[in-house]
Amino acid sequence: HRPGPNHNPTLAGGAAMTESSLSENQFYVYILRRPDKADPFDESKGQPFYVGKGLNGRMRRHRWEAMSLLRRIGRKTQKISIIHKLWKQNVDFIEEVYVKELTEEQAFEVECFLISKYGRTNNGTGTLTNLTDGGDGPTGWIVSEETRQKIGKGNKGKIVSEKVRKQISKTLT
Repeated sequence: HRPGPNHNPTLAGGAAMTESSLSENQFYVYILRRPDKADPFDESKGQPFYVGKGLNGRMRRHRWEAMSLLRRIGRKTQKISIIHKLWKQNVDFIEEVYVKELTEEQAFEVECFLISKYGRTNNGTGTLTNLTDGGDGPTGWIVSEETRQKIGKGNKGKIVSEKVRKQISKTLT
């Protein structure tokens, strides 16, 4: 259920977000959707495949990343693979700002809620390609190519269960 214009969400600890606190806040939570599949909670929307917390143009960086990797050979993240698959079908993914004008703490909380609601493909619980349950990841952290290589080497040879492989395959088709 998406908050309406008069919705005043209550955060952990019972604190309510107020108009005065919202006007000073700059974070948002966004959803990347694939229009070729339906949202399990709202069939009028595309299926979510990634949820994130943003600041400034963070949401648009996924598009830039996918474009920069389009002609590159090699393994890509599941999120990027979905975007590329959609583009090959002449379909674009949807970038939706779910809620904005949050503190970073509030944004992490909403991000965790949405990831829990939709579930993750890597643990067989849902449709999202997020690798974690959210609420982590420092603001503005950019992974260097050297770090990417180290992560890739660390993951090489890891066994993925049949259940997870089926879920990933289901998400990509």
